[in-house]
Amino acid sequence: MGPEFGVEADWYMGCNWSLYGSFDVVSYYGHVKTDIDNIDTFTSTVSVSDGIIRRDFNVIGTDASIGIRYDRAWPVASEVLLTIKLGVEQHRIYDFSNLGSDGTLSLDGANLAASIGYRF
Repeated sequence: MGPEFGVEADWYMGCNWSLYGSFDVVSYYGHVKTDIDNIDTFTSTVSVSDGIIRRDFNVIGTDASIGIRYDRAWPVASEVLLTIKLGVEQHRIYDFSNLGSDGTLSLDGANLAASIGYRF
């Protein structure tokens, strides 16, 4: 959980097509609880260790996206809006070691989305 600040832009090209882009900075804050159940079996002894690790974290992340979008509205009883998006996204969490790993977590990929919305 945390606040997110950024900018979003739309460049309309005509005939219901547009280019979109966004860049956001987010601060993640939370609490992680991990249960540890570890059993080591040797030839003559068995070692059992149980524990709980609790950790608070506060890290910074960035989200970016860019792509092309098609919007189509149909006037019915209410306005129906069809949206199709194709683009790329990048999500990064810096100093991911606070969450139990090392370095920066980076999630990159393509996005194909379709949605139907209603305005009353």
